[in-house]
Amino acid sequence: MSKKTKHIVHEYADKKQQNSSRTIRFAVLLVILAISTTIGILHQKIRTANVDQLCPFGAVESAYAWFRNGSFLPKIALSSFILMLFVLLVTLLFKRAFCGLFCPMGTLQEIFEKIGKLIFKKRYHVKDTLDRPLRWGKIIVLLVFVIMSWVTGQLVIRPYDPWATFHHLTSADLFSEFIIGFIILIITLLLSAFYSRVFCKYLCPLGGFLSLLSPFGFYRISRDDKTCINCKACDKVCPMNIDVSVTQEVTDIECIGCNECIHICPVKECLVIQTKNKSRLTTNGVLTIVLVLFIVITGIFTLTGQFKWIQGTLVQQSQESQEKNVTLSPDNITGQMTFQEVSEAFNIPMEAFKVAFSFSVEEETIPFKTLKETKEYETEQVREFVKQYLKSIQEP
Repeated sequence: MSKKTKHIVHEYADKKQQNSSRTIRFAVLLVILAISTTIGILHQKIRTANVDQLCPFGAVESAYAWFRNGSFLPKIALSSFILMLFVLLVTLLFKRAFCGLFCPMGTLQEIFEKIGKLIFKKRYHVKDTLDRPLRWGKIIVLLVFVIMSWVTGQLVIRPYDPWATFHHLTSADLFSEFIIGFIILIITLLLSAFYSRVFCKYLCPLGGFLSLLSPFGFYRISRDDKTCINCKACDKVCPMNIDVSVTQEVTDIECIGCNECIHICPVKECLVIQTKNKSRLTTNGVLTIVLVLFIVITGIFTLTGQFKWIQGTLVQQSQESQEKNVTLSPDNITGQMTFQEVSEAFNIPMEAFKVAFSFSVEEETIPFKTLKETKEYETEQVREFVKQYLKSIQEP
């Protein structure tokens, strides 16, 4: 008696739709990167918010100072906490989708990965025996810099941060303040031509923080093992090297929610985004929700004046600090400021500056970054002078 074999009819996925979704995702990432880069460039010319104020990780670094003293670490503002609110909501819904659908540092790496593929025609993988231990690197970076920032009251990671460095590529302070960050940035981008998401996997402290929260996300990628044809296309395209083809639900905390596995799967609805109750969303639906959350959250706080895209003058910052009963930090002094502005904000006589620095009456109102072209001192020297001066007048 012959046995009848049950054949499953596979319905192929709409390749055109998949490619369209893939293109939309990358286009959105490019727009976000372009906007962020533009803000970074403008910050060197006008007083837009700095990169630290537009980085959600700043909220993690400054959390202790805020809860204890009601103030932020130098260079951090309320905007970092507002952006972290956005990131946390995205993580609660879609795990680490912020990393795969929004983060501009991730986009930079993807650009160099695409360039590498064009040149070398392949993508390389770090051996598992080395890859998995290295993944702990981002957790170590997270703990080290958060603890050091909490203990010192300073933004310790800043000189080593490749993203902060990227925003200062056109700054005169690049090699005086960000030389290590510049080296890390260059190495990261070069390695990205061979390996996917190098910084995300091994060094990103925000990625490390979100990986700890990832298990609480409602939506996850699920695989139908009945329709899976075991082509392994999902494994090959995953930038985080997750074996999607051997699991029914992608619960790996390394998943960044880029949804590239769904965009490449040849079988319709073999890979889907859903909750445990089978409530589904399309990849474009997830991307839309992420963007709407960002626009709504930043829009509301911008309209209420709590999210500031433009920095006030140092005098205005001093007044705001006094209203909050906190002390304005000399670390808020930037290269766009002048001796006159610093003198007024910190109530330091102009003559005290003239004793320490040689400049004319006309140069009192010239930005430090412009004076640097003809003077030998850096903005950092002005900051240190103000710190020492304030310390000296406080001593008995």
